[in-house]
Amino acid sequence: MAPTDSTKKVLEDFIEIYKMNPCLWQVKNKEYHDRDKKEAAYKLLIGKLRENEPDANKSVVVPKINNLRSNVRKEKKRYEQSVKSGASADEVYHVKLWY
Repeated sequence: MAPTDSTKKVLEDFIEIYKMNPCLWQVKNKEYHDRDKKEAAYKLLIGKLRENEPDANKSVVVPKINNLRSNVRKEKKRYEQSVKSGASADEVYHVKLWY
């Protein structure tokens, strides 16, 4: 099931906000341990997600982030395994994620 254009745009913006806030994902960043900065970043993500899901809160945002990250890891692993297997260029796994 392909996402609608508005859902896709919101998710693209959601991912971009997540990238711009290393306090949420970069463990070696000094701000990673700053509770206030992390809460402010989560509020930005909640605000963006509320465009499609009006009842979104932190308990919805955190699993959404984990879901996106695990999907990317799985696709990356599939690609790397197909390259490592010695498959020809035509047989190499192509990532199917749009984000």
